[in-house]
Amino acid sequence: SSTLLTVVTQAPTGNRKLYQFRIAYGKGNPQSHTLSIQPEPSSLNTPTIKINARQQASLDDVELGLRIARAKNLLSQTQGNPHLEMRVQNFLAKARNGASLNAAALQAGVSLPLISKLAEFGLEAKLVDMLKPRGFVQPLLIK
Repeated sequence: SSTLLTVVTQAPTGNRKLYQFRIAYGKGNPQSHTLSIQPEPSSLNTPTIKINARQQASLDDVELGLRIARAKNLLSQTQGNPHLEMRVQNFLAKARNGASLNAAALQAGVSLPLISKLAEFGLEAKLVDMLKPRGFVQPLLIK
């Protein structure tokens, strides 16, 4: 009529704690038997890309910069990099899954200066968007 749920947590320092909960069954058949609890993405240790002494960018900025570079046709296949966009996406996946920036770049076959430039594109686009007037309606000129 019940089961025992065991939860093991581990702090970044390596300290582990064990928790046990008695779970009482409800009615009917359970829809699943596995539960995975993950930290919120905002609470994860996400890497940052240093642009200059005062600016740092996130992987989201790199992704936005990649979209901008694609829109501006800066990832041309004629430049000898037919799969550059795919390699940058591979970098992003590896970095988001815990690889260091250096390791992700090396494994994906991209340079960190390229990643920094894409991040810079993303930061600039966010800044331009923030500076756009909000809720302002331009008057119509009727002649």
